[in-house]
Amino acid sequence: MQKFANILSLVLLVSTTFFSSCTETTEPVEPPVVENNVVTATITDQNDVANAWEAADVLAQVNGTSITLTAAAADGSYISFEFSSTSTGNFAFNTGVSAAYQEDTATAEANSNRIFTSKDGSGSLQLTKYDMTTRQLSGTFSLDVVHGLSGTTYYITDGVFTNVEYN
Repeated sequence: MQKFANILSLVLLVSTTFFSSCTETTEPVEPPVVENNVVTATITDQNDVANAWEAADVLAQVNGTSITLTAAAADGSYISFEFSSTSTGNFAFNTGVSAAYQEDTATAEANSNRIFTSKDGSGSLQLTKYDMTTRQLSGTFSLDVVHGLSGTTYYITDGVFTNVEYN
């Protein structure tokens, strides 16, 4: 019995020493970095080929109630929106909100007049942030754009603009 008690004491001593030397360290969790002037979307053609699209350059202007946002990708394609607002809200593309999309530079140069315009009633722009102090806009968008002459349509979905600075 004494032998059992000695072994139990030894096991308790070793386990106490082992577990007391283990310390849990937790690294502080950094908040996610939110980038400014980001515009992304998925652009799908009539053949259901979807491509991720990301702006390399963004320009936004606010003049009174008129808001213009133009985002250009590195390939020369661009998306542009014009609408009127003084606050956040949801804006349909048949109520004074217009959009334009131009294909990449190579395609646009090979085929003249490759500017597509918003198709009435095809989608909306949701303005989720209109911060007059930091002068930033954020929101989401989805719409169909159509070429006036050929009828070719692109479907722009999952559009997001984040902390776009305006002047």
